[in-house]
Amino acid sequence: MYSEEDVSRICVGLNPGNILNEVISAVNPVENYIAARLLEYLSSRTPWHRILWNSGSNLALREVLEASEAFSQGHLSDTTVRAAVRAALRMVRDDPGFGGTAERAALADCLTINGEPRAEITFEGLEYEQIRQFLNDATPNYLARWADAMATPQAPAEERTSRAIAAHLLDRGYNANYLHRWWTYRAFMRTSRLHVPSRTLSVRRPNWQTKLSRTLKC
Repeated sequence: MYSEEDVSRICVGLNPGNILNEVISAVNPVENYIAARLLEYLSSRTPWHRILWNSGSNLALREVLEASEAFSQGHLSDTTVRAAVRAALRMVRDDPGFGGTAERAALADCLTINGEPRAEITFEGLEYEQIRQFLNDATPNYLARWADAMATPQAPAEERTSRAIAAHLLDRGYNANYLHRWWTYRAFMRTSRLHVPSRTLSVRRPNWQTKLSRTLKC
């Protein structure tokens, strides 16, 4: 069990290159690996080749909607719209945050025509509204669905899971330094299994001036 002094030291000075060795134990190695990678993604000290390079699925879909509006105003070409749609498709097809296989297939249908990424999505048209509905449904349930997916025998790969969680949190506007401190607390002060928090980031800590009280349903 780590003391609060240990956690404070770890939060400030832990070398990102040692995070995996510090966090992972022989017990629950999958969940511990995910936690360790999250610490790397959220640290300002992590080397460039180990940082998070991708955005999240939610942001990718929001960019599709923004591209649709910009296209309707003549600011973007159909090539740019298709590129945004292709990027979103690549991310949502295997993202359990957007529901099961049937839900993700229905979302993919909104983004494609004859099996190819759409080059035009009419602003406030049928596909646009369907995509927005999928997005509005997924956003408040995203991490809860990932937590459920992790508990299944066909759980997504650890690297895919950690990237999706980190990208989602950062895309939702959480501060990386604050999240790093919170995840450090979870990783080093836990007394049992480390779970991905699917409902809330609230945590009480006597020496914290503030607490992360916003739920992940934002």
